[in-house]
Amino acid sequence: HFSFEHNEAEKLCTIYTGMMLERGFLAGLYVYPTMAHNEKIVKLYSNAIDEVFGEIALGLLNGSLDKLLNGRIALSGFTRLTK
Repeated sequence: HFSFEHNEAEKLCTIYTGMMLERGFLAGLYVYPTMAHNEKIVKLYSNAIDEVFGEIALGLLNGSLDKLLNGRIALSGFTRLTK
């Protein structure tokens, strides 16, 4: 598992999940590999996560994170029910 150590961590997580979905992976902050994941799938996932982290890094550097966000920020825990 991993986390984003940033004051906009929820936004970064939302961007990450959305960008991974665009690449065909339902991804969160945890990775659960199984015996069903062959070398080809692992390589595709590895390439996708490298691309996504690269795009997020550029967004952080040039202040364009909002352009990477597709929709609303996903809120964690019960926050999503109280806002």
